[in-house]
Amino acid sequence: MNRYLLMIILLAVIVLLGETTAQATTPRVHALGGAGDYFEDDSGTLRWYGSLGDYGNAVTLDFGHFNIYQGYHNDQDNTFSGPSLSVRQSLGPRWGVVAATWNAIDDDVPSPSLYRDFREDSFSLMYGRRVGAVQLGLVFQKSPEQETRDMDLVAQSERQLWGLGARFDVSSRAYVDLAAELRTNREFIQAQYYPYDPPPLDMESDTGINLRARMFMKLGERTALVPQVEYLRENRPALQRENLDTQKLDGQALRLGCGLNVFPDTDRFFFVAADWIHGQTDFQYWDFLTDRDWTNDWDALALQVGWEHRYWPWMTLRSSVGYRFTRGEGYYPREAGDRVRGFDYDALRFTLGAGFHLGNWDLDAALSETEPHSVYGDWSWPRKLYEETWLSVSLRYRLP
Repeated sequence: MNRYLLMIILLAVIVLLGETTAQATTPRVHALGGAGDYFEDDSGTLRWYGSLGDYGNAVTLDFGHFNIYQGYHNDQDNTFSGPSLSVRQSLGPRWGVVAATWNAIDDDVPSPSLYRDFREDSFSLMYGRRVGAVQLGLVFQKSPEQETRDMDLVAQSERQLWGLGARFDVSSRAYVDLAAELRTNREFIQAQYYPYDPPPLDMESDTGINLRARMFMKLGERTALVPQVEYLRENRPALQRENLDTQKLDGQALRLGCGLNVFPDTDRFFFVAADWIHGQTDFQYWDFLTDRDWTNDWDALALQVGWEHRYWPWMTLRSSVGYRFTRGEGYYPREAGDRVRGFDYDALRFTLGAGFHLGNWDLDAALSETEPHSVYGDWSWPRKLYEETWLSVSLRYRLP
């Protein structure tokens, strides 16, 4: 409760004070329904690496997102979010921009995945520089080796990622963001006193690939169209930490989307966005005694509407409503005969948020009735999102 009381006090202090210009953080994206790919926001530099040089120097403390009733933990005592600290500093036009981020929970890093690991600790180092007419960005992320124990089983796992991004103008009315990532995962599981004394499982992924592109096209003085395409390919081990069972995941997803930004004036912003995703995930499952496999194949549609209003110089209000529909099939081979299970569900979701500004300080908060996360979080159970009420909070100081 002390953590929550501190956040409430910080909100109250900043509401009572001052004036500044607004900037953007992860809670802003959460308050606008998670549709951050369709508008500019500096929290997107960990997805669109070429945009790093377009944002000012800052230090940001993000408290992550947490359940109002259970904190950072779910019913299985997994820690699904946590605080993060990031620093961004320009070295001047000649040397570019450097940035570093530490996340207490690796799943909070916005690089998409089709599986949820509940891993701790992730470090990101970024460098951005303009080369001619192109802004380039390079990132290295690593979640270091971690050990988990469950009775007589010991598991070790690690993950790392290399990313490259570019931003450039294609005309006086349009610019493009490109990003590409290579990801590797490794899991090692050893049964120390297992009665059947099986050999250890030592699994290293093939290289996972993420590719994405978007374009901001100015349609009029106050409107912009933002089409986007993204492709994910993963072939990797996936550890279930509750009982140290291991899965081999071979999956891919294609995402097509488009957003429309409307700026009635300098204090108001409105957007609509639509996404379609097709995905397939093949699983192989080991628990030292048995192995089995199954396939999930799904399609999803997401519609999002959001708005933002600089209501007073010291406060910005935000809200969004979204509808998501998913339909697919799960295919489960069995010795006695194959089994196919269809599934579909839909959801209507609301979010609220506010930003408070004092001098060089910004405090952002968001409330949502579903856990804020990647758009891939709704499409398949390995990326399950949790319902109930969620709060996101961040505090930032904009460096001179």
